[in-house]
Amino acid sequence: MKNQWIGYKYVVYDLPNGNVNLELYMDLTDGKNGGDWKLVNEFEDTGSNFGVGGTACDSGINPALKLTNSNSRSGSESGKPNIAVYWRSDGVGTDGLVYKKMSVREIK
Repeated sequence: MKNQWIGYKYVVYDLPNGNVNLELYMDLTDGKNGGDWKLVNEFEDTGSNFGVGGTACDSGINPALKLTNSNSRSGSESGKPNIAVYWRSDGVGTDGLVYKKMSVREIK
């Protein structure tokens, strides 16, 4: 798609079984009437299926380390839980991406 705003929503939440569910939604209406959000992909992180075989970010760090809402996360660089949010775009051309609206929310 070119010259069209794409709404992107990424939802991550804990499951009762201790795993983490990741959902990706897309809206092509530019948010009209709240948007028409369609589920694009969904994935359950079991701790053995995400990042397996990936390149470690640092020596001794397991790239397949399970997402968790625990107050500590042994094996991570800081030992802290997943507390960072990054916007990253790779290989999108010399002009990069243009962002129209952004927000991060924690819902408990």
